[in-house]
Amino acid sequence: MKAASPPRGSSFRRTLRIVLVVLLASACGDDATGPEPPVPASITIEPPSLTFSWVGESHRLRPEARDEAGAILTDAVVSWTSANPAAVTVSPTGVATAAGAGKATITASSGAATASVNATVTPVPVSIERISGDVQRGTTGSPLPESLVTEITDLGGTPIPGVPVSWTVSGGGGAVTSPGDRTDDEGRASARWTLGTARGSQ
Repeated sequence: MKAASPPRGSSFRRTLRIVLVVLLASACGDDATGPEPPVPASITIEPPSLTFSWVGESHRLRPEARDEAGAILTDAVVSWTSANPAAVTVSPTGVATAAGAGKATITASSGAATASVNATVTPVPVSIERISGDVQRGTTGSPLPESLVTEITDLGGTPIPGVPVSWTVSGGGGAVTSPGDRTDDEGRASARWTLGTARGSQ
């Protein structure tokens, strides 16, 4: 006796159920990625401007990104650039460092949102050092054989060009003449000293 074959309709329904289950599983897999992360709509930076008084001085910039609703995005990725690295450099973490006298614009970017701050480097003289010309011997009333040379530096020990320099004789008389009234590109100034007529230390 032969076994009765199942109706064709029953086999089709089983196949259809399997296909539907596979389709539903695929649809559930697509939904597992979740919603897209919020996109930064604006950035603010603190402090809003920077000033540096010596080469090598650093300040940390603090960015704050917000979405379209104004909510703070704590995980926003921010990149930094300096329009003038010769004056101010900026690290990937937002630390700005003075590299030389001048001005720079520092920009923070996150997605399409950007913000900028202005930075100014004006080195302040804090030290004058004797480079050469000290403790010479010469004839009264005559110029010393070597020029007097000094160097002016900022708090970090970096020579500062363009600083006004004046010379005076504090004892013994004579006169000092200088080819310029400011430090040169190396932060140095020089002068020639014509001794006074008094004998002894001047």
